[in-house]
Amino acid sequence: MRRLLTVPFLLVGLATFVLLVIQGCLPTRPGPVIQTYQLNPVPDPERSARPVYQPVPATLLVNTPKARAGFDTPRMAYVKRPHELQYFSKNQWAETPARMLTPPLTQALERSGIWDAVVVMPSIVRGSYRLDIDNLVLQQEFLESPSQIHLSLRAQLIDVHKQCVMGTTDFDVLQPASSDDPYGGVLAANQAAAKLLEQLVAWLSTYMNESAQQGCERSSPTSNRTGMRKNI
Repeated sequence: MRRLLTVPFLLVGLATFVLLVIQGCLPTRPGPVIQTYQLNPVPDPERSARPVYQPVPATLLVNTPKARAGFDTPRMAYVKRPHELQYFSKNQWAETPARMLTPPLTQALERSGIWDAVVVMPSIVRGSYRLDIDNLVLQQEFLESPSQIHLSLRAQLIDVHKQCVMGTTDFDVLQPASSDDPYGGVLAANQAAAKLLEQLVAWLSTYMNESAQQGCERSSPTSNRTGMRKNI
C-alpha cells in the first residue's frame, strides 16, 4: 500500500523536474530596448557670462515645476494632429520633464547673481520671494516638416512677506528638430530649455529691478514667445 502511494508522488516530482529543465533551456525573448534621455540644457557660451544685474539682498524660494495633465510622466510625448497626445514606445526621459528642469533652473538663477541665495522647496529656509512654475508642456510636434519641440510653462513671482503676486508670465518656445525622430526631439528639447531659462532669468531680473522697489503690485499676465507655429 505504501508503494502505491509513493509512485504517484515520484511521477509528479519527476514531471516537475523535467518541466523546470525544459523551461530553463528554452531561449527567452529579450524585451524591447528602451532608449533613455536626459534634459540637461547647456547655456550658450556667448551668453553664459554673468549679466550685470542689480543684486537683491534676499533669498528666492523655488518650487518644483508642475506639469500640465499628460506631461507628468517620463514618457516622451508627441503630437501628429492637434489635441491628440501620443507617446513613443521605445524612448523615454530619465525623469519627468518637471523634475529634470529643476536643477538647470536653479543653476541658471544662481548664475544670474540676482539673489543672495536660491533654495529649492521644500526647505526650512525662509525666503523673501518665491517662484512658482506650472502648466509645463514638453512635446514633439509633427505638424510640419521638420518637426519641432514645443516647450512652455507659466511663471509666477510672489512676495512672501507681503503675500501677493508681483508678476505672472507665460513662456513659449518652439525649437525645430534636426531630425524627425525622438533623438532629434531630445536635442531640440535641450536647446529649447536653454532658451526658455535665459528668458525666464531676464524676466525675473527686469521685474526685480523695476518692480521690487515700487512695492508689490498685481500685474496682468504677459507672454514671452520664441519661434513661430505654422499650419496648425
